[in-house]
Amino acid sequence: MIQRSHASKSFKFSTILTIAILGIIGVLLFSFASSYFSQSVFYADGEKYKKASEQNGMITYESRRGPIINIVPRDDTRVVVINEEEYLISTINNTEGTVFHITYTNGNWYRVEGQPHRMTTYDADGHYVTQGTVYMGNKRILSDGEELYHPSSLVQAAYPEYHEKQGTPAFYWLAILLFIYGWCGFRYEKFQYLLFILSLKWI
Repeated sequence: MIQRSHASKSFKFSTILTIAILGIIGVLLFSFASSYFSQSVFYADGEKYKKASEQNGMITYESRRGPIINIVPRDDTRVVVINEEEYLISTINNTEGTVFHITYTNGNWYRVEGQPHRMTTYDADGHYVTQGTVYMGNKRILSDGEELYHPSSLVQAAYPEYHEKQGTPAFYWLAILLFIYGWCGFRYEKFQYLLFILSLKWI
């Protein structure tokens, strides 16, 4: 009788411990998803940037390896500050949408048109400007006349509405469900038996 009572207490303790661990894991998974998928990001020179702070109207973005990017509103323009260099962005609204004019510290200027995911860039002569993707190791190789920071990436940095949510929540939760399915199929005999019965019904 004493052995049965001891076994019952051990069973209850292990069950409570399992439930507690599963609860903690569930809270961590939901907390991570809520934090990660709610953040908006943009890319500049191959680095992913997130908002770090906002003070006195200036917004600061940081990445793991890239320099800090500050956005400063100034009258009708926005100034992107990277490594103490300023890039001025002004806007013109027309019937086709918003047109951005970007002036670089070296005097070059560009025009960016279109939607966040379909922006087109032109130089001062009206020639289409592509975004370079040539790398040697982790270092990007610039072609002749190519800017380190593409005009469209500066526009995305300066305007939060052009940032994008990171990650795909559906794939995240699908991966978790598949993990739970695989673990139950490996660990629990009753679950294996249930799958066996279901497979017979489908046949």
